Amino acid sequence: MIPDALYDLAFQFKKTKLWRQLFDTQLFALVHSGGTIGYCCVMGALEEHLALAVYPGEMGLDSYRNAGADRSEMNPFEERESILSQDCVMVSFECKDELKPRELAETRAYCEPRKITLRGENAFPQFQRFRPHHFPWYIDDEKDQAYLHEALEACLEVAVQLKTARPEDLGFTEGPPFERKIPLLERSGDSFLWQTVLLPAPRPMAHPAPVFHDGIALAKLATFVPSL
Repeated sequence: MIPDALYDLAFQFKKTKLWRQLFDTQLFALVHSGGTIGYCCVMGALEEHLALAVYPGEMGLDSYRNAGADRSEMNPFEERESILSQDCVMVSFECKDELKPRELAETRAYCEPRKITLRGENAFPQFQRFRPHHFPWYIDDEKDQAYLHEALEACLEVAVQLKTARPEDLGFTEGPPFERKIPLLERSGDSFLWQTVLLPAPRPMAHPAPVFHDGIALAKLATFVPSL
């Protein structure tokens, strides 16, 4: 179940309309309370998919790169692989019909006591965990909830700073997510420390490989495929 505090922060994030000031290529990094790095992406410049995604560590960042790769020259299998490669925690704002029954029930349980009425497009918060080659799922893991909680707090800090500064003044850069510096935020008490960090190089692509446990079956296969 999504904690009320996450709903609170999600609605505060939506009010900032941060997607009108940042493009989805203008990432920023966040030092989580556990010491890991999350790469944060604000989406919605076209006022269509309004969202915040947090990509955990270098594996998450690589999935962001893969998902944003040029698909014009991909075959259908490569395109599907790219789409299903995301590794992130996301809150987005959707139409009511996009929510699953459980999500809708939780949202109503939050809104009704607070006299909050949600109508129209991009009104309903949806919290999802994306894992490579898995169906998008609920954010049930407390660690994932904490990642998103801290990223939303960082977004509110970014929104405050953007009231008096331009994105480039704060270290936000545009372009492909390679070999450039981005802002790095780290909480210090009730405020945030701002630094910059260089985006790490992509990790070597790893592909899943089967592990054989049945020696007899492997021997039989070897008669058909000598290289085994």
